[in-house]
Amino acid sequence: MTDETAAPTAAPPASALTKLHKRLLSAIAMIAGAVFLTWLSPAVFALLVFAIATLMTWEWSRMVRGKDFDRFALLQTAVVAAVIAITLFGGANAALWGAMLIAAAALLAVAMGLGPLTALGVVYVAVPAAALVWLRASPDLGFEVILFLFAVVWATDSFAMVFGQNVGGPRLWPAVSPNKTWAGALGGLAAAAIVGAMFATFFLPGQSVAYGLTVAMYLSIMAQIGDLGESAVKRQTRVKDTSGIIPGHGGVLDRMDGIVGASVAAAALALAIGWQAPARVVLIGG
Repeated sequence: MTDETAAPTAAPPASALTKLHKRLLSAIAMIAGAVFLTWLSPAVFALLVFAIATLMTWEWSRMVRGKDFDRFALLQTAVVAAVIAITLFGGANAALWGAMLIAAAALLAVAMGLGPLTALGVVYVAVPAAALVWLRASPDLGFEVILFLFAVVWATDSFAMVFGQNVGGPRLWPAVSPNKTWAGALGGLAAAAIVGAMFATFFLPGQSVAYGLTVAMYLSIMAQIGDLGESAVKRQTRVKDTSGIIPGHGGVLDRMDGIVGASVAAAALALAIGWQAPARVVLIGG
């Protein structure tokens, strides 16, 4: 009998395994911590959002202006803190006051000659921070809506990577992000749809499967747009990772890009249909 046994597949390099292990452990720690702090209370969640927004501000400053934490980064941090506080405690006019404060800071960046990307950074950090705090502060289903949003974005990111790496095929937008593929985008969208259907079936009895699936797909698309938007800024500034603060994952901006897009999209949906009960609108409908 001839020896036609295939040679054993070579083991992945130790460095690749180490990176994968770091990525997995970091992801588990981030997910567990985020869910626990979200569950505790709207105020604790607001503090979490502020901490993340501060890191995003620091990374944006490094990426766009080449400075770790300059005077404008300090100003932006103060603006984000004020916007979060207004959102949490400001009542019916919170959105108006928050929008005015964000716009003033963005215009100040332009007036100071810091460029449009610095102005964009104010909006990019402050608006999703306000959206997340507003949704969590909803007295009805506030925790559930954030959990739903997290699950949709995490499923989108994870399965987009799996399908993109294993299926390949045509690139989604090579000029902005050469590694993203249509297979990855559609795989992430399908995973989000499954999450939406599962939430409707097992966790939200008042939500129809069709509505849960549709909203999840909408949020998934907006999360992927957020991802592409951050990739476009990194490409313009010639930055690969916004920092190395998260082992195996890069920077906070790299991990929050999908949350940025999805949170703003969820808040916009709530504002369009019924701002008095934003979480219920996103999860159940008008």
